[in-house]
Amino acid sequence: MMTTILCVAPASAAACTVRRRRAASAAAWRCRLPAPQLCSSGSSSGASSGGATSSTAQRGARGWQLAAADTEAAAAAPLPVVAGVGDIVTLNWRCYNEDGELLESSDQSEEPTTFEVGAGDIVGNRLFEAFDEAVRGLAVGDVTRIQAEGGEWKEELMFRVPRGHPEVERMEGRYKNQGGVKEGLLVELSNGGMALVVQAGEEAVVLDANNMLAGMTLIFDLELADLDRPAAR
Repeated sequence: MMTTILCVAPASAAACTVRRRRAASAAAWRCRLPAPQLCSSGSSSGASSGGATSSTAQRGARGWQLAAADTEAAAAAPLPVVAGVGDIVTLNWRCYNEDGELLESSDQSEEPTTFEVGAGDIVGNRLFEAFDEAVRGLAVGDVTRIQAEGGEWKEELMFRVPRGHPEVERMEGRYKNQGGVKEGLLVELSNGGMALVVQAGEEAVVLDANNMLAGMTLIFDLELADLDRPAAR
């Protein structure tokens, strides 16, 4: 299963289109038994011919009974529980670049990646929305892949802001516990957009407001590790 996210705008107005190609995750079953070959006896047939016809018919009848029993057993088998809106899911994931190099994984995280399916519709984070959409319909143990492609990096989304500017002063206060505005810090702007501090000098701060995936392609392999369905569902 493959999902592609195309991020074509800066973080403040990101637009991601999700395309999904889903292959059947459960194996299809098919029961094939040879059709019974019933022989019609003519009026001149002997006792031995009639006996052969009766035996063949009995074998055929038993074959159809077995086929019917297998069909009933398959129909009675419980269907796998798949993730839907309201379920609490836990994911194992790995992130690769387009060359296949592993960049990060859930194994390196101290906390499991757990969330409520459907929350992505509320949070507004485009990548999280893609995770949320991708797990719907998966059963525990199923694996899917999403590809996140950033749009073009734009130089006009680089900003040099004087240290005395109210926006920088606001960020200094907000991120005081993180050491203030410093290089490498991801900050939220007053307009709700996100920006990366690429330079923090004594006179000015340089911010990059491009989408965080601009110019990049990332591939995520997601495995549904656990599914908890609230009793109310």
